Amino acid sequence: MSEYKSKIKEEILSILDMPILYTAIAVLIAHNTTNELTQLSAFIVLLTIIIIRKYDSRVPIAFALILLALAAFQLAFTTEAQANNTAILAYYLLCVGVIAQFIEYLKNPDEHIKEKNEP
Repeated sequence: MSEYKSKIKEEILSILDMPILYTAIAVLIAHNTTNELTQLSAFIVLLTIIIIRKYDSRVPIAFALILLALAAFQLAFTTEAQANNTAILAYYLLCVGVIAQFIEYLKNPDEHIKEKNEP
């Protein structure tokens, strides 16, 4: 029975160790509040998690692209205010991704130079 419990514990920890989950949670928190400070705080926490846990910084950028496409559909089929809110969330995610990539570059500049010089 303890082996089964340890397997379940490992599965739960592996689910919690996904940057997609943290990004989705930050977007949901920011989407469901009108307080701009809370929205900004959610994305600062996301940035901190991405940097500390060394997650792939392209995940928030991918989410931002999806949200921008969603904003275009919202602009066509719903109100302009909803589309604007979605576009603002996408902008926050783009900022998080770019800042995370910049910090990655500052931590490991040699890796980026080697990748650039290799054919």
